[in-house]
Amino acid sequence: MNVLVSTAHPDPDTRAIRFTDLDTVIREADYLSLHTRGGQSTGKLIDAGRLQMMKPTAVLINAARGSLVDEEALAKALYDGTIAGAALDVLETEPLPGDSPLRGLDNVLITYHLAGQTAQARTRAGLAAAHAVIDVLENREPAHPVDR
Repeated sequence: MNVLVSTAHPDPDTRAIRFTDLDTVIREADYLSLHTRGGQSTGKLIDAGRLQMMKPTAVLINAARGSLVDEEALAKALYDGTIAGAALDVLETEPLPGDSPLRGLDNVLITYHLAGQTAQARTRAGLAAAHAVIDVLENREPAHPVDR
């Protein structure tokens, strides 16, 4: 697998991935996975123009912020076959409005920012919290302290 990354902080010692500019990543990705902050400086990182740049077989994955993707442009790209699919763990408005053009599309998966919340993950998180409390009560440093 070829992994392409666009970041402001590339690691020159990493050989397993290729650092490049965002538009190259968008053009070449089979799976475009977003992992960045949202906000005014970022704006709609994935808009109609960038969706047009993607391969028709590509899948967009957004697990970062709903504000990064122009959802109307995405719905059009999914409907028209500009891209093959999308997996969205975050949305601009949650829950997804009833009149959203993303509703009813067979090539989109929406998880409402709960993709990592399996029964097993919740159990592990609860056990880790309990162990941390026991560690502190027994004067041991917890495995994942917030503030040493």
